[in-house]
Amino acid sequence: MQLVDRIRARGVAVDAEHHLPVGDALWVARPRLGGAAAGAGSFGAARELHVLGFLLERKGVKDLAQSIKDQRYGQQKYFMTMAGMSRNFYLVEGDPELDDSLTEVERKAVKTATLQTNLAGFHMLFTTCGHAQNAHAHVQASLQGARQAASSAAAAHTWRP
Repeated sequence: MQLVDRIRARGVAVDAEHHLPVGDALWVARPRLGGAAAGAGSFGAARELHVLGFLLERKGVKDLAQSIKDQRYGQQKYFMTMAGMSRNFYLVEGDPELDDSLTEVERKAVKTATLQTNLAGFHMLFTTCGHAQNAHAHVQASLQGARQAASSAAAAHTWRP
């Protein structure tokens, strides 16, 4: 099952038709029209969207190691920072400690990049068994903060369809 299908199976509306100039996923909110059930699962062309400030870049652990080596990783971090989102995430699929395709130099480069990226204010999430629950909890906590901020903004402004 594709990632988009898994997200939709959880009742989250996904627009996978648009290409982002930076990142692989961007969280947005939209007002509900005609009650909570109206429009669930799809985006209407005339609806107002509100960017929530979450930007995600997905990488396999081997691709991350390669992008560090050829300097794409630094460029991607720069462009993600310049996008102005409040929270930038790297979702890394795999574990550098368990991936036999990595050399020791690549393994150390991934560890170093992870530390530097976290210190720069990014959130590095790994989809390995040991990290998956922590990653899920981290994203849930971040989304809860965004929901609270959106509720405050909605109280201060009238949303229009």
